[in-house]
Amino acid sequence: DKVLIDAQCTLDASVRHILQHRKLGWKDFDSEIDRKTINLQKRLIANGFRLLKEEGTLVYSTCSFCESQNEGVVRWLLEKESNAQIVPIEFADTAPACFGQVPSTLRFYPASTGTSGMFIAKIKKIKIAGGV
Repeated sequence: DKVLIDAQCTLDASVRHILQHRKLGWKDFDSEIDRKTINLQKRLIANGFRLLKEEGTLVYSTCSFCESQNEGVVRWLLEKESNAQIVPIEFADTAPACFGQVPSTLRFYPASTGTSGMFIAKIKKIKIAGGV
């Protein structure tokens, strides 16, 4: 069982999107936009994890550089769900990425990838001993 969440984010790791926002008059990512986005991301990851079968994996990704939208959301899920466990990403050693602030998560930066930035976490729903 697998769930992929390519979460809505502020797109701040995408130069193309930042330029488009500026054309529309959005000059800065204010705290209200960030707060609403994080709340949405938490609902998305919580619902995805809820739908995941035991021993299944969930991949959470964004195109944001914001720690609050990346590692912050992943930490929130790990604290909320005792059966959520970060697992290593198989291609981590060969990817043009660096590790995130949560072990086994990855951050991709435009300078090393030639594309927009990105964050990826892989989470497993582990079986709890004695669980139903």
